[in-house]
Amino acid sequence: MNIHCQSNDDDLGYQNVEDGRETTWSFSVNFWGTTLFYCDVQWGDAGWKHFVAYDADRDYDHRCRSECRWMISE
Repeated sequence: MNIHCQSNDDDLGYQNVEDGRETTWSFSVNFWGTTLFYCDVQWGDAGWKHFVAYDADRDYDHRCRSECRWMISE
């Protein structure tokens, strides 16, 4: 799987993640509470799929204040 994640301030670059493996990164929510990380993923010859990996409005107080985990599958 190929993955590319970024925010408005940080581009984490393209990574190749082998089946059964994982990738990690860390960050702090900005002063305004508007941090947003989004990712694009691709398997083999399939097109890229887009998802929001972290949205401070959605995730900070409820879903993943200290750690977010995503599992991506077909």
